Amino acid sequence: MKTSSGIRAFTVAAALLATICASGANLSVGDPAPKLQTGKWIQGDPVMAFDSNHVYIVEFWATWCGPCRESIPHLNELYEKFKDQGLIAIGQDSWEQNEDGVPAFVKKMGDKMTYRVALDDKSSEKDGAMAVNWMKAAGQNGIPTAFVVNRQGKIAWIGHPMALEESVLEQILSDKFDIASYAKEFEKQQKEMEARQAVSKKLTQAMREKNWDTADAALAEMEKPMPEKSRFQLGPTHLQILLGRKDYAGACKLAESLSDAH
Repeated sequence: MKTSSGIRAFTVAAALLATICASGANLSVGDPAPKLQTGKWIQGDPVMAFDSNHVYIVEFWATWCGPCRESIPHLNELYEKFKDQGLIAIGQDSWEQNEDGVPAFVKKMGDKMTYRVALDDKSSEKDGAMAVNWMKAAGQNGIPTAFVVNRQGKIAWIGHPMALEESVLEQILSDKFDIASYAKEFEKQQKEMEARQAVSKKLTQAMREKNWDTADAALAEMEKPMPEKSRFQLGPTHLQILLGRKDYAGACKLAESLSDAH
């Protein structure tokens, strides 16, 4: 079955935004960090292993990933602010479509990306050793995703790098972060995300099959827990459904309201 470019784009976006998938995950907050199995280092001194003198941010990203481009300056700001307190940031390139373009990308980013950058090791894992032993093991299927490793070599935090607050990083650097408490919160987030993923999958399938009633119901279910001010993000999907229904008057009205508001 063929899909329109709009539905295909929605499917790709949904996959990128889904950062947690509990199925098969065996690496979580509080666990010892897997060893580093990087490929070629593009920028900065290689890090062969974690040590007790530093806290590490290992961020998974790729040049083709739009959200990654947006998060890189934020990660760089954290690195520049806390590097003198023992923070090391590693930009771990993963799922790259063309690794030859990575050095040029890093060079172009310039002072917005001054931390270490490494390619993945694909010598024994076609998907990359880091992608398999970190991302896949932790049930993470979307980038950017950051792992924070504390001075004891344990994973203290997992999530979208834009959600990593300075206060959390300060606590981890000073060995005052309550990992046990955060692990419970992270588990809760996993379950909530898993539920959202199920609805997202239902929505994507309904749109592929042009089952607009089911798509409407799934979209309403996605919208319900969202803050009112954030619901505009689902506007393009509402628009696709209206166009699918051939409700052109409704689509024009929605497009106009979205344009006026945002």
